[in-house]
Amino acid sequence: MRIRRISPTGAATVIATATTILMLLLSLCLILGGVTASAVGLPLDMFANGTAAFIVLTIAYFIATWIVTAIWALIFNLALECVGGLHIETSE
Repeated sequence: MRIRRISPTGAATVIATATTILMLLLSLCLILGGVTASAVGLPLDMFANGTAAFIVLTIAYFIATWIVTAIWALIFNLALECVGGLHIETSE
């Protein structure tokens, strides 16, 4: 099987979605860290932004990852044209 082209929008959507899921998990950890810090009486200065990270950074990472991946896919397609495609061996 030889790959001659990948869809920039398809690749960008898949990778941005995966990154967003990872960011959601990281943001939840920040929120839980804030709750834990609050429960044990630690100052909330470094944990208070967990909720903001959950909302703002997740969206920002999705958009940034989508743009970077779309650009990467376009460059990858140019490279595939130059070398004649990418040969992948599969077993059935």
